[in-house]
Amino acid sequence: HPLPRGRTVFGLLALLCFDFHPCGSFNLDVDKPSVFSGPDGSYFGFSVDFFQPPNKQKSDVLVGAPRANTSEPSNVVERGAVYSCPWRSSRCQQLVFDNSDDRINADDVPMEFKSKQWFGASVRSHGEHILACAPLYQWSTFGVSEREPVGTCYLKKGGTVVEYSPCRTRQFSLLHSLFVQYGVLRSFSFIISHCKCSSFMFSFLLFVSLIDLLVGAPLFMDRGSDGKLREVGQVSVFLGRGGFSFHPSQMLTGTEVYARYGSAIAALGDLDMDGFNDVAISAPYGGPDHHGLVYIHNGRPRGPDPSASQVLQGKWASSYMPASFGYSMTGNTDIDQNGYPDLIVGAFGADKAVLYRARPVIGVNATLDMTPQIINPEEKTCTIPSTSTQVSCFKVKYSFRVDLILDRLKQKEATKRVLFLHSRTFQYSKNMTVSNGRGPTCEEQPVFLRDDREFRDKITPISVVMEYSLDYQQAADQSGLLPILDMSAPSNITKQAHILLDCGDDNICKPDLRLSVKSDRQQIYIGDDNALTLEVSAENQGEGAYEAELHVYPPQQADFTGVVRSQTLTRLSCAYKKENQTKMVVCDLGNPMKGGTKVLAELRFSVHQLSEEDTSVNFELQIVRYGPQILQYTIYKLYNSDMFFLLRTSSPGQVLLPIANWKPREPPVVGDDIGPQILLVYEVHTHTHTSSDYTIFILYLLPMIKSKMHNQGACAGLESLKEYGILKHCFPDLEKSGILCESLNKERKKILS
Repeated sequence: HPLPRGRTVFGLLALLCFDFHPCGSFNLDVDKPSVFSGPDGSYFGFSVDFFQPPNKQKSDVLVGAPRANTSEPSNVVERGAVYSCPWRSSRCQQLVFDNSDDRINADDVPMEFKSKQWFGASVRSHGEHILACAPLYQWSTFGVSEREPVGTCYLKKGGTVVEYSPCRTRQFSLLHSLFVQYGVLRSFSFIISHCKCSSFMFSFLLFVSLIDLLVGAPLFMDRGSDGKLREVGQVSVFLGRGGFSFHPSQMLTGTEVYARYGSAIAALGDLDMDGFNDVAISAPYGGPDHHGLVYIHNGRPRGPDPSASQVLQGKWASSYMPASFGYSMTGNTDIDQNGYPDLIVGAFGADKAVLYRARPVIGVNATLDMTPQIINPEEKTCTIPSTSTQVSCFKVKYSFRVDLILDRLKQKEATKRVLFLHSRTFQYSKNMTVSNGRGPTCEEQPVFLRDDREFRDKITPISVVMEYSLDYQQAADQSGLLPILDMSAPSNITKQAHILLDCGDDNICKPDLRLSVKSDRQQIYIGDDNALTLEVSAENQGEGAYEAELHVYPPQQADFTGVVRSQTLTRLSCAYKKENQTKMVVCDLGNPMKGGTKVLAELRFSVHQLSEEDTSVNFELQIVRYGPQILQYTIYKLYNSDMFFLLRTSSPGQVLLPIANWKPREPPVVGDDIGPQILLVYEVHTHTHTSSDYTIFILYLLPMIKSKMHNQGACAGLESLKEYGILKHCFPDLEKSGILCESLNKERKKILS
């Protein structure tokens, strides 16, 4: 179907149209099957079949119960019965085939024996005719002492019933010693084939199509991984070559021990409408509780799919014997006239028969086209309702029961970059009705692009996801049967659009980022705050770099204090973050950082909390942009100066000014005349001399002079003490550092003592 295009060159038309077709073989309704029950112990469900007269005015389920007693008074015990069960009702009615007692001869000696004849062990219908057999029916030619289990069958059409027992005769023949039980094994034929003796390949012959043959061997034994034989059952598949010639057999082998896989095989018809018939294979003693399983196998060009598309599980237990769910099965008949063949499964051990109706399967044919693939944020042709705001927009066209989700790749907490124009939300749901065979049904919704200041990510494709599902309450038929979506078809469809980028004609960004950094100082000291400024230069010499950021990883001893503001520097926005116990400073370089852009900035840090174990201070700087990897990075290492100073102790810890009852004395005679004495003990480490460690005792005198302006004490600088001749240099190594101290041997001894 030709589809309309967008009205503008930038418009994005997302076309979502649906059509549907029947398919699938996973569609037998297990939620609400029709369950029919018979008298306890009657083996109700030993045989099953459909009954559909040509006029189709009545569609029933036929169920054989070979150990049932008839309702009419008779001396026959466990005559057996056949029940007719309307599929819309759980009530079953016993069909009348024969209510007569055993026939007797002229001497009042019984000639036939109908008690425990297992009437109903096999049941078949064709058109208006119903055939039911009693394989254990016995006939006596010469009296009570001679009984022959010749079997018998009854053919019923309406109110007319005729009996057919070809093996019954009044004349003895040698052939009677090799008699055949008529009506045995549900009218299937025996076949003989080459197989392992342990297979017990007595099971059933079944034509899945005109030329294909499936044979079950429920007692087949296979060796497990431990080398021991296990009874798992097997089905041999013979695909026809034409006429009655077959390809070498394929094998479907059971997986459960003693489950009797292959005990019954039923043709299902073409459930998935692919031209190949599907088949049901039972394991009547399989399952977690050994109630029985039925495996549904899809037909394929090269035979049945070895993997079952659906497994029916018996849910009915028996108190006196295994439920044997799947011992009898019949399919390939559409009893409810919905166009899909149904399946009957018997569980004679639980006196049950179960009708599984096939659910209509909807195969969705959904298309989603988006044109053009690029959205230009600068071209704005839509107006948000009830406002005058112009926005860039595109359209989403959809059909069926859909849930449209915009910008699906963004998580729930992230900002959605596009919204539906009328609702201003990123999600939209609606119920729609699509008719079969009438072509696609489509609708459309306009979608707009938010202002680029409201989001950062311009690289990730804008993903439009359409999720569709059935409104089961509306789609159910008059009997309550629910359709189902084709399990092989996806439940959603996705298409993507892209925002127009500053990245050339191909809309693929190829930036060329450069980074350089230097520090305003090369020496830092232990015990000091060490204010440090990093001068950063970041440049893009390629195409636009989106979500470009500068990441600075300072050492543990450093704290970020801010960005230097100056007219000569780029105004940079930075934030202090912590990820996985790692401190980092993140600065926004632009979104995008266009080609030719150069950023100059200065970042301030305070380097403190240093210890004698620290030999260097490392700053790692990286430029990152949108993408799976860091594009470029630079590691900057700031080494310490030649000498570290580590303050150990101070005595006293603090001096409060003004000092009570203290007056200066001029000229001073002792140290206290200048000011209170303060003792500082340092450890000094140097990395340039062999004699590397010193313990320095520095005796400071806090000089106090009397201010001429204020009648109180004040502190004086070191230079004011030079006139007293107190300050001396202690060591040549320390002299280079410009540190003034007092450290006489006698003072050291005095202090140590």
